Amino acid sequence: MKNVFCILCMVFVIVSSCSDEVPFSELNLYGSDMNYQIAVSGFISNEKELCRIRLMKPVSVSDSIEPITIEDASLVLKHGENTWMFQYDSLGIYSTPDSITGIAGDTYTLEISYHGETYMAEETMPYEPDDDFYLPFTYLNRGVFYVPEAQNFGYNKTNVWGIEFAYVNNETRAETELYYLICFNIFTFKGSLPQGIFQPEPSGWLFPVLTTDSMEIIKAEISDGYNKYLFDKFNETDWQGGMFSTIPGNISTNLSKGATGYFYALHVKRKRFLVSDIIVEYRDEL
Repeated sequence: MKNVFCILCMVFVIVSSCSDEVPFSELNLYGSDMNYQIAVSGFISNEKELCRIRLMKPVSVSDSIEPITIEDASLVLKHGENTWMFQYDSLGIYSTPDSITGIAGDTYTLEISYHGETYMAEETMPYEPDDDFYLPFTYLNRGVFYVPEAQNFGYNKTNVWGIEFAYVNNETRAETELYYLICFNIFTFKGSLPQGIFQPEPSGWLFPVLTTDSMEIIKAEISDGYNKYLFDKFNETDWQGGMFSTIPGNISTNLSKGATGYFYALHVKRKRFLVSDIIVEYRDEL
């Protein structure tokens, strides 16, 4: 009985010591030195399109964290004897003047010159994904599709997905909605990760559809390096804070020292479906 009383007292002390909230402004984190000078986000794909790279300046913790774009960098993309220079667009976006079609198995090198430093990243274009286009859709009987999670588990390999909807012309839609596009990232991960399955705030999307609409599912193969980056990133963001969250650590990158983020390659495959066919295909699984 005495041991139980001692344990209860210890628990009370621990809980009491954690009950006082410390104002964010008193954490003395302002103006702390940053380990990185530049944050990079962008990709190249097998589809013929402009290569776009976003550059941001990492900021220290403050009451209001505002993104700081980098406008005075020089970017070069190299592939064998081919070289593409980038032009600054807006909001920190740099793009090639011409469209590029990435070749499976080939390596692409991104060089960024910024304030006297050169940062480099290499990425190899993956080979095309397989023909398995299953995604965990749910069709609600009120003309709404629901994708329950941004990250899904139990798949044979990790892939990145996107969805595009083309709305047909009909009397119930405005003329501006004759063609309406929805595109967002969905991730299917190999195996089952407890920190992802039991994440603190699982997310999903709802979007209205008609049976006459068409849906294009986009499946992208990714490199092993980008796969690891996604795991590290979600462990530090979406999956952090739950009962199975991992110990905080550094997020991997393919950029040279002084830069963070990832320059990645996507090998994309597309399939188009009618919404009516998707409803029939998935109805038995709901």
